[in-house]
Amino acid sequence: MDRPGRKCGPGALRIHEPLGLALTFAGLFQLLVALIWWRSGGRLLAPVLALLILLGEGFQVGMGYSRQLALHIPLGIALVAASVAFAFWTGRQHTEIASTGRGRTEVAS
Repeated sequence: MDRPGRKCGPGALRIHEPLGLALTFAGLFQLLVALIWWRSGGRLLAPVLALLILLGEGFQVGMGYSRQLALHIPLGIALVAASVAFAFWTGRQHTEIASTGRGRTEVAS
C-alpha cells in the first residue's frame, strides 16, 4: 500500500523514463504530421500548436531529469490536456474542411 509522501523506487523510474521519451518522440511525429496536414490545405495553427507541445515536452523531460517535481507534474498534466484538445481541434478542422470543401486546390496544367 502506498503512503502519501512515499518516494517511488528505481523500478518505477525505469518504466517512467522510456515512456516519457517515447511520448516526446510521438510529439515529434505529431509535428511532422501537422506540417504535412498544413501543407495539404490545413491551417497553419496546427504545426504551430504541435511545435509548442513538443517544446513543452522537451521542457517536461528536463524537469523530470532534474527532479523538479513541482513543475514536472503539473506540466505533464497540462501537456496531456493540450494534446487531447489539439487532437479534438484538428479532427474538427478536418471535418469542417471536408464538409465545406475549403482547402487548397491545385490548378492542373
